Amino acid sequence: MKKHRKRWLAGGGIAVVAVVAYLTTAWAIAAPKDDGGIPSNLPVAALPVAQLDAATVTQMESLKMGVSSAAVSQARLVGATSLGSLYALPDSKGGVCLFLDDTIACGNPNTNAKKLVALFADDSSGNLIGGVITAPGVQSVTVGDGVKTAHATPVPGGYIVDASAGLSALRHKLTLATG
Repeated sequence: MKKHRKRWLAGGGIAVVAVVAYLTTAWAIAAPKDDGGIPSNLPVAALPVAQLDAATVTQMESLKMGVSSAAVSQARLVGATSLGSLYALPDSKGGVCLFLDDTIACGNPNTNAKKLVALFADDSSGNLIGGVITAPGVQSVTVGDGVKTAHATPVPGGYIVDASAGLSALRHKLTLATG
């Protein structure tokens, strides 16, 4: 009897994990809802709405990560990097997305432990390029690649990491810390 109970518990555990994975995936790709804007307490929300060119709008809308036309119309320019402009825009879940070089990352700095949302990519030389937006009260952001750490450059509404930081995207050991 105990052997069958263990199998049932293991099978039930797998079913629960499968359901949670399905629901999480469905939540992440759900059709965008009405975007209420970037949460007003985030420093990035104070930036002016960016005037985007048609190509950037098309790129943002094509990513299908909970980003609607309404969200794109509320995008803020966080800063410029060697890969292009880093934008912040509201997501459909009450958080914020970062967009850089045809890549997007979404989250809510108000609810995660590190109090940030970050997006990084690599340039043609393997340098780590990207940016971070934070919850209120964060005074600094340190980024590491597993060998070296660097302070992200503060910009209005967030932080930027560019090739000058000397971080390698090839080490695959990204670490982030806020202070």
